[in-house]
Amino acid sequence: MIFDRGFVAGTGARTRKLLLAGTALATVVLLPSLAQAQVWNGTSTDYNTPGNWSTGTVPDTAGETATFSNTGSNVVDVSLGPIAPQSWTFDATSQSYAIAGQDVNFVTGITNNASAGAAIFISNLMTGTTLSQAGASPAPTASPPRRSRPARSTTAAR
Repeated sequence: MIFDRGFVAGTGARTRKLLLAGTALATVVLLPSLAQAQVWNGTSTDYNTPGNWSTGTVPDTAGETATFSNTGSNVVDVSLGPIAPQSWTFDATSQSYAIAGQDVNFVTGITNNASAGAAIFISNLMTGTTLSQAGASPAPTASPPRRSRPARSTTAAR
């Protein structure tokens, strides 16, 4: 069977349009679930308990954002770790929080939108690229990194 060039070009364009439409549909279907923030509503203090999160899943991997508001326990313990969430956000209505426990290695970091009067204390060892202070509350307070052994002096004894 022989096809003229117009038919082949039309088929290629039609195929590209179908592939593009399929990709767009897959993006619309899949991305909202990845981008959905999990809101802390902790009935206990354990960060790693799925029931303490609005979605029933723990935000502990890339693409998962934890949002802290004015619900649940204001003491949070990251009991299993290290964890690597996308970020933590303290929203404008956030209560004060004291967070401790295992290491947190953010993909991005922490955004504090809390209003004046909310104090955020974090004693976990953390890594990440950003700390955004947008709210009126004081910047989150982080404890200094833990050391595995005492620091040694580099000065020679005399």
